[in-house]
Amino acid sequence: WEGLQQEVARLAVGEALPMMNRLSQFCAESVFKELGAIVASSGRGVLAVFGLPDARVDAREAAERAAHGVLGMINELVTTRWGAAERRGVRYAGVGIAVGRIRGGIVGDAERLEFFAVGDALSRAEETARCAVSGDGGFHAC
Repeated sequence: WEGLQQEVARLAVGEALPMMNRLSQFCAESVFKELGAIVASSGRGVLAVFGLPDARVDAREAAERAAHGVLGMINELVTTRWGAAERRGVRYAGVGIAVGRIRGGIVGDAERLEFFAVGDALSRAEETARCAVSGDGGFHAC
């Protein structure tokens, strides 16, 4: 959501933080609804995996449903804030989905637990998301 990040950076802190909190909640709701796990979240986006800890036949479909949910929520958030007319031609977010084998789990100690995942599919998903924002926007999969 690099385009959205640029718009939010122009807002006053009092407006920007609630908007980013709402966006984070939207993403978490969409991912968790499809039984996914968020690996990383930052001002640049969210990286989520589906099919862990147990492989799922429908992991790709679950990722696609979550992605469409996130894009719909971003569209609603942006339209509510800036209006449909002002956002014509602006790419606020892109989604990249890649299917492949990854390894992941929970690491840490009693003070801090974190979910991690590694694998080529994660790098491919990040790259397709970047292409979606810089290219024709929207949704890309590989």
